[in-house]
Amino acid sequence: MAAAGIPVGAGADLSGQYVGIEYNVAGARLVHVRLCLRKHPHQASGYFIVSPDGDEYDENFANQADIRGIYPALDHRIIFGVTPAETYGFLNAPTAAQIQQWVANADASIAALGGAGGAVAPVGGGGGAVAVIGGPGIAAGGIVGGAVAGGAVGGGAIGPGGGGAGGVGAVGPVGAAGGPIAPGGGAGAGGLGALALALGVGAGGGGAPADGGGAGVAAAAGAGAGQVAQAGQPSSSADARILPVGYDSTGGRHRPFSDAAKMCSETAFIEWFLKGPRTVLYVIHFIMVFGSALGWHTKWKSEVKLGPDHKDVLQHELICKVLQVAVEFDQLDVSNLMSFELLLRELQLIEDRHGDKLNAGDDLQKERAEEYQILMGLQKTQTCMDPRLKEFLAGELQKSAAVMKERRKAREERTLARKPPPKEK
Repeated sequence: MAAAGIPVGAGADLSGQYVGIEYNVAGARLVHVRLCLRKHPHQASGYFIVSPDGDEYDENFANQADIRGIYPALDHRIIFGVTPAETYGFLNAPTAAQIQQWVANADASIAALGGAGGAVAPVGGGGGAVAVIGGPGIAAGGIVGGAVAGGAVGGGAIGPGGGGAGGVGAVGPVGAAGGPIAPGGGAGAGGLGALALALGVGAGGGGAPADGGGAGVAAAAGAGAGQVAQAGQPSSSADARILPVGYDSTGGRHRPFSDAAKMCSETAFIEWFLKGPRTVLYVIHFIMVFGSALGWHTKWKSEVKLGPDHKDVLQHELICKVLQVAVEFDQLDVSNLMSFELLLRELQLIEDRHGDKLNAGDDLQKERAEEYQILMGLQKTQTCMDPRLKEFLAGELQKSAAVMKERRKAREERTLARKPPPKEK
């Protein structure tokens, strides 16, 4: 596949735009997002770029020995025609200060080569023309001409596309600020029936939904057979149960447990019908001190000294595994999920059930250990049991005991009432 499918020569300038680069390497497909900073003064298809890891260097996009394909990107982590699993993008959108510094570094390199810098092109704006080259579900030259409007206001237009097999049909002109791109015509087998984009412009211009720039961005580009994303749907950031997706250095979905725990923020729900305090935040903040949920399970298991096949140990491990996957991979804000409130209440009850094993030993030794923990500012409690849940449970049991006491008294009084009066002697 020729890398020249995207116009990168003398007549094009991708400065200030994100692109996706697929390199000629073995293994699973991975397309890398690159931010083009400046055009190379001595290479028609060369650019000074920055990678998601912050590496700054110049690269010749016409080098077909190294580059398998080049794709237009919507922003710092979304590439048209490439799935998120196949994308290695920026974890967070670069700040204006970062971009300014990178551009200054590129200008210094250009000056050293005897070239000249220029004005900074707006990132994601309607700069030079970009065409889609071949990829899953998109034929070579599927979209020709126009600009990729990555949140820019009225950022140019996308011209008619090729209608071949796997191609994309015509895509209408970009409307006024925040206006939609009209869906295009039909496509061949395996292609897209339409490409619908809803670009909502916030106070500071457009952007990906997770960055707060727009009301919503819906894009269908790639391996679907006639599947079209619905414009105007709320982004994941609008759902209190979902965290913004984070990626590790290999491009895989991952967020460290402690980082995710700090991002969780409890939201009030009118429909929340579970009685008692919401304890998930307390539990995950307790656990994050030990690195992860499974890290806490290992420590707890060693301290309670139960066998590995004990039912409470097995259940404790399962709950911790589910919690860790939900937080690190699924990246859910578990503090706003009632299902996790139930799960973690069970975890707390298991630990409270075996709390006496954690306090076994010499009283003097325990007292000294407690003093040390207080002076060193260490975590005093030995279980993840939220004290508020203990108070709630004690109060509910007290109410239940009072009810049972009254019922018992009522039964006794009824029994006495049914007994015949004593016979007179």
